[in-house]
Amino acid sequence: MTRDVLLKELWSVANVITGFAVLQTITFTYACLKPEFSGPEITTGVKTIITLFLVLATLAECYAISWCTKKCIALIDADNETDKLLMMQTFKQAAWGRIIVVSVLILPSLLSLFAEEMRVMFSFF
Repeated sequence: MTRDVLLKELWSVANVITGFAVLQTITFTYACLKPEFSGPEITTGVKTIITLFLVLATLAECYAISWCTKKCIALIDADNETDKLLMMQTFKQAAWGRIIVVSVLILPSLLSLFAEEMRVMFSFF
């Protein structure tokens, strides 16, 4: 594989990871909002374990995006130093944007997971 092909493949992997995070958020949030998920068998301990899993999955996705970006930056082959720096900055900015999106996407899942507890907590106000 040439450098350009490998660079494009790594960028595609980062796209897939980000897309997976979006899909994971949508499906998990939908599942948490179903009435079957708020039964008495879903205790706070179970929800805490689910929360830990979500946090670990988010950290793994962020690490994978960071790894792909570092490899992409290492593969940049530009004749002009200015072009190389511009490409590096572009990759870094895109990676930070993806990491922020993936990190923020955990919030709807957590809010839907603890929706019942929050409803009870805020009903006293």
